[in-house]
Amino acid sequence: MASLAVSSSFLTISFRDKVFILKRSSPNQLDEVSVFPVEDAKSLQGTPITDGYIPMVCSSFSPSGKYFAACTNKTLTLWDVSSWTRLASSDLARAASSIAFSSSEDMIVIADKSGDAYLFRVEDLPSKLESSLLLGHVSMLLKIVISHDDKYVLTCDRDEKIRVSRFPNAYNVQTYCLGHEDSVTCLNFPKSFPHLLVSGSSDGTVRLWNYSTGELLHTKDCALNEKSLIVDLVSFPVTPTSFVVCFIMNSYNHLRVLSIDVSDTLKCNFLDEVTIPCSSPRALLSNVDELFVLSYDSPHFIVALKFVNNTFALCAELNEKLKDVTRKFNDDFLNITDQQPDDKLLSHLNKRKIDDTQDYYKRKNERLLANSK
Repeated sequence: MASLAVSSSFLTISFRDKVFILKRSSPNQLDEVSVFPVEDAKSLQGTPITDGYIPMVCSSFSPSGKYFAACTNKTLTLWDVSSWTRLASSDLARAASSIAFSSSEDMIVIADKSGDAYLFRVEDLPSKLESSLLLGHVSMLLKIVISHDDKYVLTCDRDEKIRVSRFPNAYNVQTYCLGHEDSVTCLNFPKSFPHLLVSGSSDGTVRLWNYSTGELLHTKDCALNEKSLIVDLVSFPVTPTSFVVCFIMNSYNHLRVLSIDVSDTLKCNFLDEVTIPCSSPRALLSNVDELFVLSYDSPHFIVALKFVNNTFALCAELNEKLKDVTRKFNDDFLNITDQQPDDKLLSHLNKRKIDDTQDYYKRKNERLLANSK
């Protein structure tokens, strides 16, 4: 899989053991493309994607854009963005599924596919990044985020729950946000509403929470069919009492937009649907009034939209330039999409189902037969 990260000056896309860096001098300008190998990562070049194995990758800029971190093939690498100097790297116990910086930028948290989350302290540089276990779930972690005030760390997993823990002492569990009926795939804090949390799930719902108390404030059913899956979501402030939530769904070539007003009585309504030129959107990233969609559809690997007048519009000029520069890693992307059908790319969300009823009835009949003799 691939990961997209965005700051005011750069777009990055991480894939296998490479990081592609797209520099931006202005909103519609792409000046150059650099490719940095993740040298300490075990090379995955030429590794066949078989038996459902797809390398997991995640990346993020720090809140100010000072640092960039990427996890590729069980390796965490940290760069200083001003010079793109590699500061440190560290081995990971398992493949990472999500990464986040603290608001103070002195800590990095990483969630992995085994259900554990680890803490790395950036303040320990220039020595090697050392990890400490932060918390653990019994199911695969899909997202980890830190609240704006650095008081809480939130994690969600395939077992329908959201855990709210004190940060960095995450052994103190504040509460759980319970209500989803399938894997919780994405979490987002609305910027102007620090006490609220928005979550999306494989059950096709978007839910609004007061995360410090675990109270469910609203549920919006967005399912299109029984296989609807919310892949990712972000939010944008609109007024002092309202914001919009944008989300993408599996195998659906539209950006869907909800309007949420929390002034008096909470109101949540569908605001818009914007057609995007990709059938398999995989991630959403926001930057001020910009929105970027990552997909595996050639040639529209990255699609840019702008939030203007309470709606989203495609950025035609920027999208043409993105098409040109992303041709540099066209073969890498097609290596994934050609070898696996669309549903395989999200196979990590599927929990193993075991049907032992036939075995149970067989043993029961044998027991009844033995007792009747």
